[in-house]
Amino acid sequence: VLNKSRNYQDINILEESVLRSALSVEESLINKGIKPTQGIIYERFASSILFNNFSYTKRINNLINLSRSQRNLWAYGISGDLPIVLLTINKEKESDILRQLINCHGYLEEKGLKFDIVVINEEEISYEKPLDNALKRIILNSSLNGRENTSGGIFIINNEKMSKEDLNLLYSIAAIIVDGSEGPLLKQIEKAMKNEDYPYDSRKYIWEMSELKEANLSYSDSNIPKVETSELSFFNGYGGFNNEGEYTIILKDGMSTPAPWINVIANNNRFGFNISESGSSYTWYKNSREFKITPWNNDFIEDTPSEVLYLEEGDKLWSITPEPIRDKGEYVITHGFGYSKFTHCKSGILGEITVFPSKERSAKLIKVSLNNLVDKERNIGITYIARLCLGDLRENNYKKIYTVIDKENKYIYGINPYSSDFSSSHVYLKISGGKNESFSGDERDFIVSKEYMDSLSEQNTISLSGRCGSGLEPVLSEKVYLRLGANEEKSLVIVLGAEDSIEGIQNSLEEFSDITRVEKELEMVKGYWERLLTKIKIKTEDKALDFMINGWLPYETISCRLFSRTAFYQCGGAYGFRDQLQDSIPMIYIQPEIARNQILYSATRQFEEGDVQHWWHPVVNSGIRTRFSDDLLWLPYVTCIYVKTTGDYKILDEEIGYLKDEPLREGEDERYNVSSKSDLKESLYNHCIRAINRSLKFGYHNIPLMGSGDWNDGMSTVGNKGKGESIWLGWFLYAILKDFKDLCIYKRDEDNYEKYIKTMDFIKENLEIHGWDGSWYKRAYFDDGTPLGSHENQECKIDALSQCWSVISEAGDKERANIAMSSLEKYLVKPKEKIILLLSPPFDKSDLKPGYIKGYVPGVRENGGQYTHGVAWVALALAKLGRGEEAYNIYSMLNPINHSLNIEEANVFKTEPYVMAADIYSLEPHEGRGGWSWYTGSSGWMYTIALEHILGFRLIEGKGFKIKPCVPKDFKEYSIDYVYGNAVYHIKVIRSGNSTITLDGNAIEGDIIPVTSDGEHEVKVNI
Repeated sequence: VLNKSRNYQDINILEESVLRSALSVEESLINKGIKPTQGIIYERFASSILFNNFSYTKRINNLINLSRSQRNLWAYGISGDLPIVLLTINKEKESDILRQLINCHGYLEEKGLKFDIVVINEEEISYEKPLDNALKRIILNSSLNGRENTSGGIFIINNEKMSKEDLNLLYSIAAIIVDGSEGPLLKQIEKAMKNEDYPYDSRKYIWEMSELKEANLSYSDSNIPKVETSELSFFNGYGGFNNEGEYTIILKDGMSTPAPWINVIANNNRFGFNISESGSSYTWYKNSREFKITPWNNDFIEDTPSEVLYLEEGDKLWSITPEPIRDKGEYVITHGFGYSKFTHCKSGILGEITVFPSKERSAKLIKVSLNNLVDKERNIGITYIARLCLGDLRENNYKKIYTVIDKENKYIYGINPYSSDFSSSHVYLKISGGKNESFSGDERDFIVSKEYMDSLSEQNTISLSGRCGSGLEPVLSEKVYLRLGANEEKSLVIVLGAEDSIEGIQNSLEEFSDITRVEKELEMVKGYWERLLTKIKIKTEDKALDFMINGWLPYETISCRLFSRTAFYQCGGAYGFRDQLQDSIPMIYIQPEIARNQILYSATRQFEEGDVQHWWHPVVNSGIRTRFSDDLLWLPYVTCIYVKTTGDYKILDEEIGYLKDEPLREGEDERYNVSSKSDLKESLYNHCIRAINRSLKFGYHNIPLMGSGDWNDGMSTVGNKGKGESIWLGWFLYAILKDFKDLCIYKRDEDNYEKYIKTMDFIKENLEIHGWDGSWYKRAYFDDGTPLGSHENQECKIDALSQCWSVISEAGDKERANIAMSSLEKYLVKPKEKIILLLSPPFDKSDLKPGYIKGYVPGVRENGGQYTHGVAWVALALAKLGRGEEAYNIYSMLNPINHSLNIEEANVFKTEPYVMAADIYSLEPHEGRGGWSWYTGSSGWMYTIALEHILGFRLIEGKGFKIKPCVPKDFKEYSIDYVYGNAVYHIKVIRSGNSTITLDGNAIEGDIIPVTSDGEHEVKVNI
């Protein structure tokens, strides 16, 4: 791009290029027989196809009565993926309009705009069919000849062959409706253009106009409460941790965080939102990708808000959040567990916003408190605007949305009846606690002129237009006024939510109309998270470790990974088979039923053949079937951990169904579709058996086949031809068989027990013979037998996964495993930069073709960057080897707090210092920069590694727990509080030089500390 732009730095070259372009357009028009004026009109026609147009306002009744969705178009061969221009015609003499429309289609298609022409033939069916024949002749002699019933082409349908419901569907969603009886196409376009309102010229959104009236602060802001940065731990110039472990950000004098620092907030009722330090937010319902209430935005430069809250008094506009109206004053933002809070003072009004979801309902609650700090009565306008998406992307859905104002109950709601899976989902907005309520369903109400701003000072109250319906730029917006006496404080509540019925909306609004009830709900939300996050609480000599274990790691795993499955840099929405199973591992300690439910739910996404969906969308129910070789194995792996930790062997007998579909064909690496449910149901134990047995396929070196990827999806062409082998998969499979054979004993399954014992020996022997590379273990073999992760390679000489899992699986030769981990530390650990590489050197210019991993810039993500999920296992492996100092040092390097200890480091790292970064770049000029944050499987592993393998706390089959630490020597003492039922165990670990354990002052035999479900207990462990 830069090289091309340099070609136009010379003004003469630029002018010549413009001239050539104009001549090219003129020549194209002449060749098509199109006059320049027609071309201009066609381009306005294109605007109406791409964007909203006046005709939509007339379709409110069509949308209200819409009972069909995109899927119903498929019966007519219409995909619904492209815009539709609908032509209705009932007389042969009107048929020439089709020729005109086809000319327009050809012109716009050449410009890159694709759309379907759908012709509704309203002629009565007869033997002669004069209109039908005329239409076919026109098509035969046009550019669309041969493109009948194809995407981007033309479809002719007789209206008598369509149901009323299907006809209404087309009328509801067509981008433009052309009527054959209304005259030539150009006249119809010109007429529609005259009806367009809202000229945009130099107008801006109202919150962008505040610079026209720079408010003189006639009221002192000096008496607002200040946050002392000395009270914040690890304050880095932007923010730090308060005493509750929450993260507080302080912004003033125009300062912004290096990237959006967000909170991912959700309840366990399929509802949530993201909110950044700027106040920018997006909200979702049921599926964070497929049904966004407001649009998701991941522009980390602008962080454009999808929801806006601003205040006004006369001609002064401001916001309590840094966006949308920023001033030089101080903004204090606190991201807590389950909520975020914003505080700002302007014009003598101290404002505070607290944003949180209802614990049980699908509702976002925003408590707004305004404190008038002056001796004067004030009348403050409060406006909330939510730009509607109601689907995956706003641009795909906004034309199908209509809005309604319920005047009796004083709220506004919107619905997208065209949605295939969410057509009954009603999204609503209500402000309770203010006066003079007014509403609008059209974003254009907030695009104003300078003259409008000038008039504000002359009016006491300005109401919204009340415009709603279809054909708008759909929003839910409400404005109220709050009258404040001198030195008076008042609060109101804003509710933005979703329900599947009007009755559900009314029940929700009734519940949250009272500010006292909303405050109680906030306490319930805080209490929920406090109970979860304090199930295990540690206190060590490393405060950074304490903050992560006692709050942010489990919160990130639960709220983001399990509940939301979305964040700022990725909006997935789907469940990943391997991903959420791994996320459930720490839940075994925090809330075991979450882990249990995830195991059983994941098993429902297994096919009869034993393989699984790599990921799938809830509600929509679509998923992707692949040839990834590890996905299915995470089911038995996590099941083993769950059973051995909780003692819940009953889970093995739970009956679960399978999916049924055509297996992937030869050469087909993946397929995305909706699979049907099988009639076959089997126990979880048998689901695990099917997964294991399907994976017992070995290649030329007697190493498990890699398929189209193992844990590293990016290595997609190492073994996709069916011969490539994965050394890492061999270690992983061994680890599963080692634990699962004990479940075989429990189930008295002698055949599989004997089979797995023999397979373990077979795997171990061949990994040592063919996997060892001299100083470390290879990563894989390509389909043609070329090694990967070997000293023979120019790129990817060494990969972290094979070294780590040679230890974690306990299959690797102990001497070799120690050598391999030392090699890993030598070549993959960069202490100065605090980075651990996944592999090195990165793929770039060699002849190796490992897959899409090579498409990443060298040093980014899996391709030689720090991919944190994978390299977290380095700390685990070192701890299993008893190398405690090294394990702790690696763990500390991975802790995000240690990447932002001061403002210089924070500006390099950029992402949040309180949650895990999925990746960190390793090469200049971006060395040390965090990639995407929050949505990473590393959070769950970091929790488990610290708790089990470094601090040594491990639950044993529901019988009790062990303490077997692997901590550095300067850890003289640390404590763990563990809540079991109604009991609390206060555990103190002391480095004393001897090994003894006492429970309530009494020495215990063995190393398992038994538990009971009540009382407070003291455990002392000497090491």
